[in-house]
Amino acid sequence: MNHNDGFSLFELLIAILLFSIVMVGFIQFQTTLTTMMWQAKAKNNAQTIAFEILERYPDTTTIKMPSNWNYQIIQIPYLQCQIVKVTIYTDYMHEINQQRWFCH
Repeated sequence: MNHNDGFSLFELLIAILLFSIVMVGFIQFQTTLTTMMWQAKAKNNAQTIAFEILERYPDTTTIKMPSNWNYQIIQIPYLQCQIVKVTIYTDYMHEINQQRWFCH
C-alpha cells in the first residue's frame, strides 16, 4: 500500500499563498472599481445640478447641493448677450463646468 496520496504540507502552503495573492488582487480591483463608480456617480450628479442651476438662472437660491459641494456662477457680458458659467466643486476634488448664453 502506497501512502504518498494527497498533498504535502509544503504544497498546501504554496497553494494557500498563491490563493491569498490572487484574492488580495481581486479585493484591490473591487475597491478601485467601487471608488471609480462613486466618483462617476458624483460627476453625473454634479452635471445634473449644473444644468439645473442654468435652467433656473437667475433664481438659484433653491438649489439643493450635497454637503461639502460648492458652486460658483460667473457672468460675462458679450454684446447684447451674457455668458453664464457654472462651476461645481465636488467632495472628490472634481470641477464640473457648464455654460449657457442668455440673450435679450
